[in-house]
Amino acid sequence: MDTPTLLTHFRTHDVPLELSRGGEPVWDDAELHRNARLSDPEGYALLALVPGALPWQRARVLLETLAASRDGLGEATRAPLTKVTRALMFGLPPAYAITALLALRRLRANHKHTTRAIVTFVLEHPDADALIEARRPALIDCFEHALGKATARACARLVTEEGGGDPARPVAGGDGDRQAGRDAGSAYLRRSLLRFTADPAAAIVRLRALYGPGTYGAPAPQEPPAPLDPVTEQPPIVTSTNRGDIAATLVHLYRGGPAAELRPALAGYVAQATRGLPRLAANVALVLDTSGSMRGYGDREWAVMSQAMALRLVLSEVCERLTVVETGGTAQAPAGSADLAGALLDALGTGPELVVIVTDGYENHLPGDLARVAATLPRAGVTTPVVLCQAAFTRGDDLTLRDPAPELPRRPFWHQDDFAALLPWVFAHVGEGAEWIRTTMLTRAGRRTVMNSLTTILPAPLDLGGYRAGTPQRAGALTMVPVHGPVRPGIVPPRSGLKLKRVVGYGQVELANGAREGVAIVPLHLGYIQDAAQNHALCSSALLGAGQTRRFDDACCVQAGQGGYLEGRDQWFFVLPLELRARAMRLRGRHDYAKLWPDISELNRAYGLPSRGHLEQILSRKRAVLTQFQSRLELMPGQLGALFFVGERFAGWSWRPTRRYFAEMWMALVCFAYGVAAWQAEPERAVAEPYEGGEPGGAACRAGARPGGTAGRGGLLAARARRRGAAGRGGALPRPAAVHAHRRRAGGAGGHRARAARLRLRLRRPIKAVAARPGRRLNDQCGNCAGRGGRHPHSR
Repeated sequence: MDTPTLLTHFRTHDVPLELSRGGEPVWDDAELHRNARLSDPEGYALLALVPGALPWQRARVLLETLAASRDGLGEATRAPLTKVTRALMFGLPPAYAITALLALRRLRANHKHTTRAIVTFVLEHPDADALIEARRPALIDCFEHALGKATARACARLVTEEGGGDPARPVAGGDGDRQAGRDAGSAYLRRSLLRFTADPAAAIVRLRALYGPGTYGAPAPQEPPAPLDPVTEQPPIVTSTNRGDIAATLVHLYRGGPAAELRPALAGYVAQATRGLPRLAANVALVLDTSGSMRGYGDREWAVMSQAMALRLVLSEVCERLTVVETGGTAQAPAGSADLAGALLDALGTGPELVVIVTDGYENHLPGDLARVAATLPRAGVTTPVVLCQAAFTRGDDLTLRDPAPELPRRPFWHQDDFAALLPWVFAHVGEGAEWIRTTMLTRAGRRTVMNSLTTILPAPLDLGGYRAGTPQRAGALTMVPVHGPVRPGIVPPRSGLKLKRVVGYGQVELANGAREGVAIVPLHLGYIQDAAQNHALCSSALLGAGQTRRFDDACCVQAGQGGYLEGRDQWFFVLPLELRARAMRLRGRHDYAKLWPDISELNRAYGLPSRGHLEQILSRKRAVLTQFQSRLELMPGQLGALFFVGERFAGWSWRPTRRYFAEMWMALVCFAYGVAAWQAEPERAVAEPYEGGEPGGAACRAGARPGGTAGRGGLLAARARRRGAAGRGGALPRPAAVHAHRRRAGGAGGHRARAARLRLRLRRPIKAVAARPGRRLNDQCGNCAGRGGRHPHSR
């Protein structure tokens, strides 16, 4: 496999993959892709993840990888292929991925890994709901090709007809018939479909939607949910200091900036650019053009030189051995003319495995000499690869007259973001580069698959400067990571400042900012519930100035069989459950008050409730269960945001401008937005395991100390303290000091048990006796604490 040629082809050959009616797919470079896959299946697939590869080329790699059989390949090769396949399916724009999957049907390629990939894309894509509405015929063709038409339609009938594999739906007949139908349907679904899915419940819901009625004119998502290429900076006006952090810092150094501050910053930027990159086990020689033209003049002064030096610093960190040969002046003072040919010969004299020439393309010393030397090297028996990296000022620079050696492989770069694609291309020319590319791209594929970094989760760059995460808290399946940071004043809290004014008509809600000053931020997916009225929720957010009123015409009703309008009054609010928020986001702008009823019905059915479009079945009837989350999770002092996880999956994040704003959102977030999903995923309570004998408590017991005595209790408390200390770094909070002080005053475990017995007797007194003592509170009735002026520590 010619890796450099293939990378260049992936970056430049932008020809669509065409599907003719009834014929095989048409792609003019099929032979090139096929030969590359046959020579190195894993390396070929990983090259598609190199930044800069065109979408149509990645779609070809997806097609070629899924169409080929994996017989004879070991697990060490199959696992990377599976990672790359998933990264491509979710990293390509959906239209490109669907075209590749339809091409598999035309080629009649259907292996087990092909079936699994197609089912994953159709039923587990992050935008599957919108894709099903917009591309239903294409997705049905792909799905039926993967499972077989008869099998796919049988599974669809099972989940759409009465009782088909869905335990929440009724089956005709008696209890025996109902149970038999469920068992048969579930077994067939598991054997034919659900074994290929990671979330069977979501797969059943989406399969039902796939074979259900469609929505004419529904827009299809255009952007990939997990883009393969990092977000790059595209400044509208290019200057010397907006072409990457490394180059910008170097420009300030060249201009005489404070070195004591700039050099540590420069080292940090270089470390950040090379973090996670493996070392190249090769001897590399760098020919650096330091002539006067590299310095530039006017607004472009130091721009090209700084970018060339940035590449030099990155190579010095990545290459195990780097030899630098300068031609012209010096890196600190560029001057004179560049003898590139002579510098190349000097670099070859060091015995490198790869020579990299970095220049702006102006060969002002013996023009044409570099091209002649490069043409002579093969005749002289020199096989060392030589590549030319051309530094430019902008992406649109005309490099026609700046090509000193047309026969040498050449690639321009102008921004620090170009290094991500430039380094694989450069290292592909040396033998050790294949392993470097493999390691780097496998790391990228793993990150794309796990999707656990904030830069991947968040849809746009976010400045998190000044924000810090606190100690995580867990309540069942719900984990909350508190966030602290700077306060943004001038924002009106939603409970005390934002008011429900009236409902004009179903799906039309008016909100008002009742504050005298400040801006009110309408929380996303805010909703209100009242008795004897149609409950509403918003699909969008907005900003309201002081005294401003706004009508939301794209609101949705969340109670299918209820009439009446909400009244304008001060009341509590909720936020739509996590399972409905993505759907509500896609429905914003659509004026249909009943648009969310089918999804609410599906949610109720999935949770074993009557299949109706009534959200109050969860929010009101399960309110006693859901509201416990606001006590099971503690709102920390000064907290103004949180990260939420349900089980092991990232569920959402919330940052608010002020602490009071977040405090008023706390119940709506933990109880309703994320509490519903956590309630359903609540794990079974684990059995408490005793401490091992090797811990201090067990050792004391074996030594003859009474388990309830001071020695055994002290050792056990020491063991528990160490466990809390270790857990405190990951989540648990230490016991309040007042409790420990109260126990120390007890004078041993025996005294503590005696006081506990007296406390139980006091608590058995009639409530009237307690109430008859004026000026005292129920929590203050402990005889041991009454004289100390404080509440009983155990009252909590």
